[in-house]
This record gives sequence, structure tokens and C-alpha cells, in this order.
Amino acid sequence: MNVCSKTLRFVLAWTVFLFPSQPADGQVPVRHTEGLVHGFLVLRTLEGDTLAHGDLIQMAHADRVTAHLIFHFKDGSLHDETAVYSQLRSFRLLRYHLVQKGPSLSSAKDISIDVPSGQVTVRYSGDDGKEQVTTEYMKLPVDLHHLSKIISVILREVNA
Repeated sequence: MNVCSKTLRFVLAWTVFLFPSQPADGQVPVRHTEGLVHGFLVLRTLEGDTLAHGDLIQMAHADRVTAHLIFHFKDGSLHDETAVYSQLRSFRLLRYHLVQKGPSLSSAKDISIDVPSGQVTVRYSGDDGKEQVTTEYMKLPVDLHHLSKIISVILREVNA
């Protein structure tokens, strides 16, 4: 099993088991529509040393919300995550993109998920150092929004 398959299986398993207290159909109803958010973030060690600076930017246009989370690490590493989801009646993930690269992260990866088509693409460095690309079409679960949802949004919607 290669790095791509392990990463993909971990991500999908995480989405299925993370929030067991959701409604039976797996969807989180929209009780409060999302809007504009801009957060300035600092990632620190338990001792208080700064590891990375980042931004959380969320924008809403009609029933679509785009959330962009980015961390720039002191050693030049990058964590860049973008999710587009619908907030029409229930939260539904539409697209997800994750880029991680640099010495602070276990391995460079670029993961894209297009939920309506079921296309999942993973780019990673193979054992020979060359870029490998794997694309699969999968039947994705309805509750895939857990993959990218900002935790405060989910908690507010589930507990409202």
C-alpha cells in the first residue's frame, strides 16, 4: 500500500467517525448561515514557541461558502487548505483542496476532492523522488463535510 492510499484511507476514515452525534442521515442542517470571517492565527508549541503564522479566511456568496486556512511555518513549510461547501438547507462539501509541503510536515502532498463527481486526486513524491499522481472516482458519503468543516461552525450548527 503506497503513501497515497494510506493518506486517502486515513482522511476518509476520519470523516466517517469524527462526529457520531450527528443526525441519522449524516447531514447537518443550516440553522445559521455563514458569512465573512478573517482570523489571524498563530500555531505554538506547549511551551509557547511560535511554529507558524496563518490566516483563516471565509467568504460566502449566496449559498456557497469558501473557507481558506493557511499556515506558513518558520522553517518554510506550508499547510494550505481550501474548502467550498453549500449551505443550502444543510452543509454539504463540494470541493476540498489540501497542500502540505516542507520539512515540518511528514511528506509533501496535494489532495483534491470534487464531491459531486466523486473525483479524488492525490499528488505526492514517490520513492524515486518523482511526482506521482493518483486519481480515483469514488462514491463519497453524504457527510463528507466533516473533512473540512471548521470545528466551531459544526459545533454551533449541531448544538444550536
